[in-house]
Amino acid sequence: MSRIIRKALLQKLQESPKLAELQRDFFALAHVRLSILGPSGELLIAGAACGDSPLCQWVQGSAGGRDHCRRVQRNAADAQGGAVVTCDAGLAVLAVPLRAAGQTIGFLAVGGYRVGAFGAEGINRLRHLLSRLGLEDDLDNIRARTADTHLLERRAHEALHRWLTIAADDLAESIDLRLDYREKPLPAAVSKVCAWISREFQGVIRLSEAARLSGLSEGHFSRLFHESTGLRFIEYVNETRLDEARRLLGQSALPVTEVAFASGFQSLSQFNRLFRRSTGKTPLEWRRAQSAVAV
Repeated sequence: MSRIIRKALLQKLQESPKLAELQRDFFALAHVRLSILGPSGELLIAGAACGDSPLCQWVQGSAGGRDHCRRVQRNAADAQGGAVVTCDAGLAVLAVPLRAAGQTIGFLAVGGYRVGAFGAEGINRLRHLLSRLGLEDDLDNIRARTADTHLLERRAHEALHRWLTIAADDLAESIDLRLDYREKPLPAAVSKVCAWISREFQGVIRLSEAARLSGLSEGHFSRLFHESTGLRFIEYVNETRLDEARRLLGQSALPVTEVAFASGFQSLSQFNRLFRRSTGKTPLEWRRAQSAVAV
């Protein structure tokens, strides 16, 4: 699966009404926050994977703490939902794969709770973490913060794992990634057109030309493309152009208007609308955010 398809599918998952519904359900049932992680464990929904946990917010108050949280998220992704991953603050993160075309495109994750009560060993690990981060506090305050952390017993955590696995399939199906397509590689006709788009996206891309290249009628090609990738043809084209726009915004000083047209968009208003829908930011806001991270 191409990087473009993976990104676009993750974007569709984040925008799916089903995700918002699942987030409400998981919070109501287990008081945990549901997030989506990228293929390398990066958080794709604003905030921390552990949501509003007081301990997580405390640790996230330092750059070192945020780095620690990112490492834990990557470890949870590497575990593939096989086991709970616990950070040094004693918070659990669990991630299960979201799969398409036989590949893992990301992870559905929950976190910010503890499995079982804090013992002396857990308190000591937390104190060592806080010391490394320069967030030392007295033992009474540390115990008070841990007491405010949501607790799940082992059996409840195991049930949560099962719910999360079911929810991942439910979420994938909400964007038409049916099970009979998820284990198949892309058809040759679709792969050929994807390669053509990657070369020609800066110019005019028409469905009729894509169908001609595939050797299929427009209707047949459109159905095959959607069934194989989970995306409509125009969605794939737009995501290819947005990917180039993000590259140019991050690596060049080109004005936004030039970035839009260099990426293949025919109007600035269309570019701004699609970019904001994809990233949650305007192109200028996104560029500033990338500059701040680089610093």
